[in-house]
Amino acid sequence: MNQLQKYTWLIDTMRRAGKISYRDLSDRWSQNKDFSDGHELHRATFNRWRDAIYEQFDIMIDCQKVGGYLYYIFTPEDIDEDKLKKWMIDSFAVGNVIGENLSLSCRCLDIPSHQLHLSAAACGYDMENHHHALCDAEACAAIALKLL
Repeated sequence: MNQLQKYTWLIDTMRRAGKISYRDLSDRWSQNKDFSDGHELHRATFNRWRDAIYEQFDIMIDCQKVGGYLYYIFTPEDIDEDKLKKWMIDSFAVGNVIGENLSLSCRCLDIPSHQLHLSAAACGYDMENHHHALCDAEACAAIALKLL
């Protein structure tokens, strides 16, 4: 998994949770074996990711100190208002969800392996530019639509 996928996993997890403790976030990370290899999310790593997300996406992850140190996206409406940012995050989030559920794809699709271009082909999507961000995101969307 590349850094962009990790950042979008964090953004998407926090968007869905609203507010979440560091411990719950780390537990969700470690449960995602494809991303974490079962390891916890170290606090220093989490803080580096928070800084990188702010620098790269202008998304601030803040902490509510009253009531148990809950982390949240400071202005989630900014994501929804910036259509390009929302599309990019949502596209990678779909890819992450599919990646988290590779065993589901094998049960639902007749594919010889878990490679994105083969999974997409099994869903009727021809990937002309494999490893191109837009093409990969469209392939993930085609797979998600087929699985749903």
